[in-house]
Amino acid sequence: MKNFVSVDWLYENIDNENIKIFDVRSDLFDKEYGKKVFEEGHIKNARFIDLEEHLSGPKGKHGGRHPLPNLEEFTETVRSLGIGNDTIVIAYDEQKIASASRFCFMLRLIGHEKNFILNGGIKRWMDKGYPLEKGSGDNEYKGLSDFSPEFHLELVADVNDVRAAIGKEDAAIVDSRMPERFKGLIEPIDFKKGHIPSAVNFFWKENLKENGELKDIEELKERFSPLKGKKDIIIYCGSGIDATFNFFTLDELGIKARVYIGSFSDWITYDENEVIVEVC
Repeated sequence: MKNFVSVDWLYENIDNENIKIFDVRSDLFDKEYGKKVFEEGHIKNARFIDLEEHLSGPKGKHGGRHPLPNLEEFTETVRSLGIGNDTIVIAYDEQKIASASRFCFMLRLIGHEKNFILNGGIKRWMDKGYPLEKGSGDNEYKGLSDFSPEFHLELVADVNDVRAAIGKEDAAIVDSRMPERFKGLIEPIDFKKGHIPSAVNFFWKENLKENGELKDIEELKERFSPLKGKKDIIIYCGSGIDATFNFFTLDELGIKARVYIGSFSDWITYDENEVIVEVC
């Protein structure tokens, strides 16, 4: 796989000095959750990455709940973490939200290519009986890496791109949220229910097997077959986190897409933007 590594592979390579492991567990309703569970138990050599502090920028009227940080500043964060251009980065979460893929996506945005999501996350690691370490971890790095960025803004879409894609035959707008949120039956976070017009629903967790690993490629090809032939695919979710997992899943299938980082939480901040609620 291009974007995922197995827990077995990581266990066998855990002491490779060119590998840096990052724990990106997070909870949208408890900002202290990730750090707390990291200290309770994490994979050896892992460092903690905070979704709010490291992977999000300041919130404004528009931009959604987790806008991108300034990419120059994020580049400095990457350097401070000791990540160089040739460093192999392994990111994991526990699949409550797809924060590990958000981290990897942001690394791709600044030109770092050797980053991978741990297939099945920390739960699969534990299922295999592999050990965890407790404590805050050694987060001290000596000096900065010499990482040289190359920005790839073609991987992201904004609200105008989404507006332009609505209803177009050769475009697809992919909603990565659970079906109940897509339909507008529930909305636990944002102030409006529903979805963007002409969007199709591909809940990101339905890409996974029961053990948390990515489904087989042939099964995923069938699942995403409605996107075949689409020239412009824009993926969104609630705030640009879970959408990134669909981005990497599609990449495994050789399908190019963009992520609408602001996602639904940005879309609904524009009064003129239509929202569809399905009546059941």
